Amino acid sequence: MKIIDGSTLGACELLTPKELAAFLKVPVGTIYQWVFRRQVPHLKIGRHLRFDKAQVILHFTEKTENERPALLPEHSLVNFNRYCSLTSSGSAGVAPSKTE
Repeated sequence: MKIIDGSTLGACELLTPKELAAFLKVPVGTIYQWVFRRQVPHLKIGRHLRFDKAQVILHFTEKTENERPALLPEHSLVNFNRYCSLTSSGSAGVAPSKTE
């Protein structure tokens, strides 16, 4: 079977909304929200929604690579560095003391 642009469907795996939700480990309602907001690639076959697994993986991979990581507040970095210094010195499991 061929699609308009010449690619074939033989190699793609089509998922239902429920199957995609299970694959991504998100609620089915989230899948429908993404479709409504056009945030996930999808196909409509009649009145049925289908998702090409490879296209969805590619979509989220590209989206993740393009997003900048969120910056942590300065106090979080201080606590993180304090925790790392404690765990590297062999004191793992001991909560860092609050010293200011």
